[in-house]
Amino acid sequence: MEAVTSLDLMSLITNGKYEVVEVVSIDDFVRENNLEVGMIKLDVEGAEPDIIQGALETIKSQKPMLIIAFYHQPDEFYELKPYLESLNLGYKFTIRRSCLSQPLTDLVLIAYQE
Repeated sequence: MEAVTSLDLMSLITNGKYEVVEVVSIDDFVRENNLEVGMIKLDVEGAEPDIIQGALETIKSQKPMLIIAFYHQPDEFYELKPYLESLNLGYKFTIRRSCLSQPLTDLVLIAYQE
């Protein structure tokens, strides 16, 4: 997983129109608002690895429960858990899916502390 170097502004496409929006990393938001984080839940259509990079400081210092969708891209399924394990933060892992009738969608990786 590679770190995102700059996500100050991001363009979104809505109905064929562009809108410029400010993007703030989880780490910056947590720091600026002096927050304690107990859980991070991500389902951002394949951008999960980038979001995790922007939350690494929070994940390392606060060790929140992580609930991360990882069915959007094959790399997520095979790389996300080993990457989180490599941080050596003591997480335990489980995989769940929220929709039993669609076995290949809505898979989430849950990382938690005992």
